[in-house]
Amino acid sequence: MLQTIYQEDIYKFIESYFKEINDISEFHLNFFIENKIPTIDINLLILEKFIFQAFKFLKTNLEFKFSNFLHKLYNDIHNLLQFIEQFNKKSQIEINIFENDFLPLLPKYQLLKEKLEDKYRMLHHTDLNISSLEVQIKFFNPKNKEDTNELKHLRGRLVDAIHYNAKSKEDISKITIALNNLKNDLKDTFIEEFHKSKISYLSKYNLVLNTKLFYFNKKMWEEINQNQKTLSYFNNLGLKNINLKIYIENYLKHIDFSKSKNSNKYSQIENILKAIDE
Repeated sequence: MLQTIYQEDIYKFIESYFKEINDISEFHLNFFIENKIPTIDINLLILEKFIFQAFKFLKTNLEFKFSNFLHKLYNDIHNLLQFIEQFNKKSQIEINIFENDFLPLLPKYQLLKEKLEDKYRMLHHTDLNISSLEVQIKFFNPKNKEDTNELKHLRGRLVDAIHYNAKSKEDISKITIALNNLKNDLKDTFIEEFHKSKISYLSKYNLVLNTKLFYFNKKMWEEINQNQKTLSYFNNLGLKNINLKIYIENYLKHIDFSKSKNSNKYSQIENILKAIDE
């Protein structure tokens, strides 16, 4: 029942939480549509380090002058990667987002938390009061009727303090149970909806990244293969018409992946390079 009551709150929170990443994705996807640029649904993120490694190597070691367009695209991709890295760190532990970000937005949860804090303050106050009264009674030495009445008064105050102390503990227990019930009733629904939305939003964002990486890689090798200096350099290495596949294969040829823990990753790399060629 509670899940239904708070369903709209969950949806609103998720929509707000992913607003920035969605806005970024929509901006770039609309640019692709307006300029009739096909999107690329190939996981080039696995090859991102190789692509940028080749770019930096040629730029630094061979002093290759890439176009302003390619530099702009590089910076654009770099910024997108930095953003998603920070976003993934922030959104990694979903239970923390539920407890620290979502629950405090609920008026009922906030009210229960405030009541709980009040009861803890009351408990602390009565603890101090009980300790003080117990010390006073212990060392109180009545010498006359007036002192005896004062001792009775102190004992009465102690009884009241013990009563309020017990009442505070009882209220704390009840409010804590109510808070835990609210958490438990909403936790699974929230995490399920959040996780599904996260996959969807990240999928759209990764489509942008993969598309930009695809055209960056394509443009980079086009510029390299149109330059006589770089062609001569690679020809001397026995390589012609250099591209990402040839670059990666040459880079990894001395690694025995059959004995490596990364053999599965190498298989993924081969499949992606095959998909790019097709």
